[in-house]
Amino acid sequence: MTSKKISKAAARRMAKQVRGHQQGRQLPGELQQLLDDYSPASITPTTFQIVKPTMIEVMRRTTTTGAEKFRQQRQYVAQLTAWSHEHGLPLEPELLLTVGRIGAFITSPRCAHLSDASRADLRSDLLEIAKQVNPAYDGIPRPQPIARPRVKPPYLADEVATIVRVARNQNTAVRRQSMCAVVGLGLGAGLDSTDIKPLRRSHVVDVSVDELDVQVSGRRPRVVPVRARYVGLVREGLTGLRPNDLVIGRTEDRKDVVNRVVAQAVIPSTCPHIEQTRLRATYLAELIQLSVPLLDLLDVAGLKSVQTLVDIARYVREQEGDR
Repeated sequence: MTSKKISKAAARRMAKQVRGHQQGRQLPGELQQLLDDYSPASITPTTFQIVKPTMIEVMRRTTTTGAEKFRQQRQYVAQLTAWSHEHGLPLEPELLLTVGRIGAFITSPRCAHLSDASRADLRSDLLEIAKQVNPAYDGIPRPQPIARPRVKPPYLADEVATIVRVARNQNTAVRRQSMCAVVGLGLGAGLDSTDIKPLRRSHVVDVSVDELDVQVSGRRPRVVPVRARYVGLVREGLTGLRPNDLVIGRTEDRKDVVNRVVAQAVIPSTCPHIEQTRLRATYLAELIQLSVPLLDLLDVAGLKSVQTLVDIARYVREQEGDR
């Protein structure tokens, strides 16, 4: 069977359509102005002059009509194009806007400052642009989502005993107070470093001789009863504090508050590395093993989803399997 010969007129029409797609649309004045006035601070002027024509061509090929969305996409395309130029990669839209190129850009140091959620959003937007701009995009497999990091494992029982002993046996009163607070609030109430940072003595309420409640503020406000076995440790962490004193440090705007306490402590080589996230994970693991009702557990832990609990439950099962 012979194929039908394409007429010269049809060939001219096809060529015109391809050129039209490559050249893109005539932008409305407002969108064109956004391209003309754009001067990104994070890209050197020399680099931007080289990549700007590609950015303009890509943005003219998009179907975006809203100014705010167009402005956002303009920034994303400029960053991808600049990164590609800096690495000696071709800038033709058909080679620029591919799953492979976008994936390499997203995982590069240029995007390392972004959170997992922000990088996922950036990749989603760039892939949406690729669908509009790159004729060869069809048939490219959908990429796997950026993996959510698994929470760190809880400490084992003998590790907990060592950490508590180390906290109580610091060589100065200040170090002992700080370490007992950090360890006691992590193991006894599941507080992380962001919970502890603004915490004042008045936020730890004496319910009875053997009971304490912690009033947690910030992004996960809640009231948490301290587990009975750690009440004494937390009380040691409050030694000498006045009602308005911060439990850790003297100023509320300090950084890495818990890490500093641990870094300044005297910790023997036999003690496992002390991390607030793992102290919190240990607290959650113990509540899971006590069969605390799920909704109550989410409330007391300040969690919005069960994923963290699922990860910790897997660790618990693995640790039980190793016994």
